[in-house]
Amino acid sequence: MEKYLSALLVLMFLLPAVIVGFYGMVSDEKIEAGETPYQYVERITKKAVSLSDDIKEIAPKLLYTMYPSQRDGIFITKNYLLEDVKPGDFAIENSRTVKKFCEETEIPTYFAIVPTSIAIKQEELPQRAVIFNQKKLIEECYKASGGLVKGADVYSELFAVRDQYLYYRTEPLNTSLGGYYIYHSVMKCMRENPLPISDFSVFHRQGKLLGSFAERVNLRGIQSDIASIYEYQGDKKYSMLHMNGSEVKKYYDLTSRGYYEDGFVTINGGPGPRIEISSNEGSLGNLLLIGDKNAISALPFFAVDFKNVTYIDPARLSLEEILSIELQNYDKAVFCYNSQKITEDMGLQKAILAGFGAK
Repeated sequence: MEKYLSALLVLMFLLPAVIVGFYGMVSDEKIEAGETPYQYVERITKKAVSLSDDIKEIAPKLLYTMYPSQRDGIFITKNYLLEDVKPGDFAIENSRTVKKFCEETEIPTYFAIVPTSIAIKQEELPQRAVIFNQKKLIEECYKASGGLVKGADVYSELFAVRDQYLYYRTEPLNTSLGGYYIYHSVMKCMRENPLPISDFSVFHRQGKLLGSFAERVNLRGIQSDIASIYEYQGDKKYSMLHMNGSEVKKYYDLTSRGYYEDGFVTINGGPGPRIEISSNEGSLGNLLLIGDKNAISALPFFAVDFKNVTYIDPARLSLEEILSIELQNYDKAVFCYNSQKITEDMGLQKAILAGFGAK
């Protein structure tokens, strides 16, 4: 089998050169009026090169459809670039921090650990691929956070709809649709009724995106991403502040159909360290969302149910900035990190306990 795959690989990468030569021999292109021999040869070569480029785009897709492989730790499959979790040593420590936050602040607290794409898109992998058990990790973290903290079953929520476009193919983030299912699982954990996806209209942004995974594998023919924006169809007005140190930017819409500095994060202003969203109504009061960049995908959905939502990434905030958050104003708190980030040293214990514990 390996011998045939090697032969196929060689053929695929020799094929463009063969095409160029064959095109020149069989082409019935004629010299156009006023065209010099040199211009004729140049025109024929451009057409042949164009055809060759098309084949070079197709070849990797065909190869990895038949035989998914790895490059720089990333599985290259037909539809996705999938990176396995490389766990650090801080998962239990971070989980205990969530528990201490709940105990010290007495705010009803929820824990949402989001599996990365490789756990949900396992069907894309070769049959013998061995990957890290994220489901077990999440269960252990929820057990360590224990007590009053409630763990949202994001894993089962995403796995049940795994055939949908929940993750970007070339970037380690959930899409906006993935963000909806994160929101959906947290709301169920709160024993609240999540809004149906039919309450949101979807807008697909123009332009294709290639993320950090595509840069790492450096292979032509990788399927690009698109960004979809989900907008609530009800009559709700928003005011949003992006706070980054002394810099404050204000917006009056959660999303924009125009330019984004970070095309993968389709909320106005991108992935700021602190985002404040206020609205004219919301049945569930005020929410504090503590998480990584990926948690921002769920923000537009939480902003419909809650009157005010504050998102913070403690790892990117100073102690002074954390102290400026008035905890008594919040009815609920959600910690939302993906299963790679939760194992890393984010300084979460220092940021949360030093900041909020100092009050």
